[in-house]
Amino acid sequence: MQWGLEPLQGGGRACASCCRWHSAAASSRVVRGALCEDPPLYFCVQENFEASPYGKLFPRVRDAMRAFKGTDPSREQVRSDIAAQPSPCGGTTADHSTDAVIEWRVDTFFGCDPDVWDPAISGGVLDGYDPDRPVSVPLTILQADPACYPAFSPEQAVRQQAVMPQAQIHLVPGSPHGILAHRSTTAAYIADFTAFLGL
Repeated sequence: MQWGLEPLQGGGRACASCCRWHSAAASSRVVRGALCEDPPLYFCVQENFEASPYGKLFPRVRDAMRAFKGTDPSREQVRSDIAAQPSPCGGTTADHSTDAVIEWRVDTFFGCDPDVWDPAISGGVLDGYDPDRPVSVPLTILQADPACYPAFSPEQAVRQQAVMPQAQIHLVPGSPHGILAHRSTTAAYIADFTAFLGL
């Protein structure tokens, strides 16, 4: 049966970027290009995750979320708590995020079950793919600043470039894991994404 669908071209962040990368590696008939925002490609190996800053951060986030939800906080309390959280780039979340991003994070807090963190902490979420498998379609990886707790480390960037010399790996100075959501690097993300789409 022919569905008449065209291959997709798009991007994603964190686990979503790994899904995009995996789809691109698995079938160029489905994905004709992928842009990955600070992808945790090598977290499929549990030791890599545990050695990263996220190995310590994720359990703290889960436990804090569970405890805070237990107090039945108001939306304003959650917003204030998120805004005051320290940023990996210095200052607080409010210093580096737009109001829209903070509201999105508030929505995420209320919609998230803390238990969803468990598979990411104990392993298994990113099982089932080989990050060294060559991707034949155009691939762009946006790399967060090494000083701002990236999920995709400089060493992993070198490893990925060696496997795929044709991949475009762009370092975004001053950016944490959320490149698009970080106020000072939003424009850089949009410029790279626009170039990736060929617009």
